Parts: sequence; structure tokens; C-alpha cells
Amino acid sequence: MMNGDNNYKKIALIIPYFGNFKNYFQLFLTSCKNNPTIDWLIYTDSIEAYEWPENVHKITTTFEDFKQRIQANFDFCVCLDKPYKLCDFKPTYGEVLANDLKDYDFWGYCDCDLIFGDIRKFLTDDVLGKYEKIFTRGHLSIYHNDAATNAFYRTQTNYDYKKVLTTPQAWAFDEWGGVSSAWDKSGRVYYDELCMDDIMYTLDGFHPTKSIRGYGNPYHKNNVNQASKYRKMRNVFYAYENGKLFRCWNTHGKISKEEVLYVHFQKRNMNVDLQQEEENSFLIVPDRFVDYKDLTQQLMKQLAPHKLTGKNNIESTKQVVRNIVK
Repeated sequence: MMNGDNNYKKIALIIPYFGNFKNYFQLFLTSCKNNPTIDWLIYTDSIEAYEWPENVHKITTTFEDFKQRIQANFDFCVCLDKPYKLCDFKPTYGEVLANDLKDYDFWGYCDCDLIFGDIRKFLTDDVLGKYEKIFTRGHLSIYHNDAATNAFYRTQTNYDYKKVLTTPQAWAFDEWGGVSSAWDKSGRVYYDELCMDDIMYTLDGFHPTKSIRGYGNPYHKNNVNQASKYRKMRNVFYAYENGKLFRCWNTHGKISKEEVLYVHFQKRNMNVDLQQEEENSFLIVPDRFVDYKDLTQQLMKQLAPHKLTGKNNIESTKQVVRNIVK
């Protein structure tokens, strides 16, 4: 399945997804296509028509069949009644999907309600050579592909893994509620630079989670004053430019740009207002994707006000989340 330059350490990112994808899924696929040295393995029952890049491998399966594949890895009965519960099983994929991952140096899990930038710009082979775990959050975490690391989730964490895998509630086992805090407490080193933006869905405009006052660990574990930088940003939006992703913002009348690894929308509802969904350059504003334009302060204030005029996006997004967690 592997694509791209064989000189790179080989990475596979796993996404099991059952049901219809988000309306901007083709744009997600575009951001994957522009990272040709990374592979994605998407296990899905979707029959929707998309242009699948060569490095994104659609593996057609049903939720029940995928559940049985997980069950085969354990000598106790797992509880997996709804696709959303798969979040707690993400750390097990190194074992569960070992045969699919055998040719990769690293494997990981990620969400598809995001847009990737240039992954190799941030995850260099120097970084991959120093760390067995990359990042701590459920929207993207990567592990070295070896037996001990793949079995780490069995370590005692805040919760017993058997309780997590045999009960219906969501434990956030794939992030700081489980394996990431356990890794931290074990003293093992990991890479967790804040080179991505995780957008708060409960606020109108684009506010990275790391900008929220008092949010604390894990986003500001090593720099408690870091949030102040992001709180000063106004009119935040993102520019996708031929495989690279930039956060753009206005501070005291000055336009700034900073390259980021990805932006995660946290289930936020987004419209797609593009002439061509497959185009390689576009802007991402707080409620939609729009055609690329040259950046000006007037444009920033128009497309990305610090607060939207209404609450429709927030309320509809909250309803999506309420439906998911029922």
C-alpha cells in the first residue's frame, strides 16, 4: 500500500468511519493527496462517490465486521455498540490491524473533520527518530510500530483498559483520559509541540483551544502563559495553499501568517462555497470554505469577524455533538 519516497520513515494513519462523511470530505482527501509520502487506511461502509488519492486506501467493510476484527484481539467480550465508541479502541489498532501495518515504521489514528497541511514539514525523520509517541490527542496521535509500544495501552492508566473496552460510555481513552497521561506518568519521552490548531466548537469565530484562558493541561503543560499569544489574535482564518496550511490573523492592524500542521474543526458545521472542491488553494473561514483570495485586512474582517452575527452555527454544531453522544 505504501506510496512516495522510500527514504522517509513510513507512516500509516488509520480512520474507521461508518456512515456518511462530512460534506467537506473531498477537501480532506485533497489535503491527504498533497502528503504523498503518508498513507491513510480508511475502513468504511460508505458508498459515496469521491476522488480517492493513491495514498488513501479505502477498505470497504461493515461496522459489524470491523467490530469482529477488534474482538478477535481479546479473550474477553468488548462493548462496541456504536461507531462513536471506536474512539476508545484507537490505541488498540497497532495490535488489531497488525497485518495491515506490518510494513510501516509508524502507525497512528486521526480524525477526518480536519484539513492537513504539510505533515513532513513538522514530522521530520529527526523527530520520528527520537520519539516513540508523537502527539497526545485523539485527532492525531502516532506510535512507533513495535510490539511493546503497540501493547502500551494495556498499561494501567487512569482507567483499567478492560473496563474501558467492556463498558458503553466514552472514556477518551485515546487521549489524555487514558494512554497519553499513562505515557506521561511512565516517564517515557514523547513529542507534543503545539503545531496544530484545535478549534473550539462552542465559540462563534475560530478560537484555537490553546487560546482559552485557564484551559491548562495538556495544551499548556510546559508553558502556562502560552494562551496569551493566541488570545490577542483577531479575525482568525486559514489559508490552504498548494499543500501548505497557514493560520492567518489580525493583531493591532497587522496581518500575520504562521504555518500549521492541521486545523481540527471539532464537529463544527462547515459549508463548502467553492467553484471546484478539488482545487489546491482555498480559504477556511469560521463557517465555510471559500475560494482563495489575496489577504487584506478588509477581507479578514469581512470573512472572519471575531464574533459571527448569529448563533446558528454554534447551536447547530452543539446539536450535532448532542446527537453523537446520546
